[in-house]
Amino acid sequence: MTGSASGLGYAVSKSLIVEEKSNVICLDKKKIKNFNFKNSHTVDFTNNLKLKNTIHSIIKKYKIIHGVVNCAAVTIPENRFPKKDFKKWKKTFSVNIDSIFMICSILCENAIKNNQKLNIINFTSIGAHQGFPKNSAYCASKGAVTQLTKSFSLDYGKFGIRANCIVPGYFKTPMNKKSWTSLNERKKRSSKTILGRWGLPKEICGPVKFLLSEESSYITGSDIIVDGGWLSKGF
Repeated sequence: MTGSASGLGYAVSKSLIVEEKSNVICLDKKKIKNFNFKNSHTVDFTNNLKLKNTIHSIIKKYKIIHGVVNCAAVTIPENRFPKKDFKKWKKTFSVNIDSIFMICSILCENAIKNNQKLNIINFTSIGAHQGFPKNSAYCASKGAVTQLTKSFSLDYGKFGIRANCIVPGYFKTPMNKKSWTSLNERKKRSSKTILGRWGLPKEICGPVKFLLSEESSYITGSDIIVDGGWLSKGF
């Protein structure tokens, strides 16, 4: 599980450990402080070599990896708009898509080598389906995750590997703190959903656990949208 230190990644990790009694291996760029995640690793998602070595060390230690949930992501404001910052673009893609490609590639190769099933869940965003202002790198990278996941589902499906996306809308998390703190912005986003509110982190856990389970054994290459009806709302 990547992105376990805060937000949706933290909620999912804790839910899997506490409620499902799962052995969750947690990865994040920050040290996890709020809950005793015993199997945790601090990683730099922009450092390909170190990330690769970490994944290989995890495989060596645990042998069998049943599932991977990629939730780690960054969104960097375009403070100098209309000027676009290529360094921020590269960092966003490095964290949001390159790390997922590397992690999934290594785990798929290991699963095939050892004749094991693997379940991949990648977090994208409603920004993968719609344009959002001054956030081109984030939207583009999340769109790339969507297509990468579909590609993995096709390439590795015959080996018993499934790959799906979770598509969150606006949730009350540290990443969205600025929008949540502003009452005007909070109401504006709430009004764009059918349910008329933001999501709570605990509400993302059920869909993830469903995709990780055999209850979803015939689902692959799909987007599971958890957005309170944002993408479906018209007038």
